[in-house]
Amino acid sequence: ADELNAALAEVQGARTFDEGVAGFQRWAERMIGDEGWTTLEVEFALQARHDPELREQLAARDQLIRTTIAGVLASKLDHKAAMDSEEMATALLSLGIGLGMQRVIDPSIPVDVLIKTLRALTA
Repeated sequence: ADELNAALAEVQGARTFDEGVAGFQRWAERMIGDEGWTTLEVEFALQARHDPELREQLAARDQLIRTTIAGVLASKLDHKAAMDSEEMATALLSLGIGLGMQRVIDPSIPVDVLIKTLRALTA
């Protein structure tokens, strides 16, 4: 969470959209597919199936992440994008989670697909 907060602060503080994307890419390269973090996320999600309170807490955390990403996107985009910022945040978070799981199995998979998707959605 501290890593994500630091990355979001860097993106929010960027002067341009491209600077923000570069900061996000640096974070993504470090964190997406980190074996310890990714497996912990998967284990929590699996445990949440049997624990309604944990499920609620994880859902609230994910909603906060999506809302924060959407806010950053909305503040940095100065034009109409392919979808609204909330939908874009959901798509990017979902892609990031899936990409993280794939990179645990095969670390050679590049993070660029996430960055290229972000750029395509905001073109």
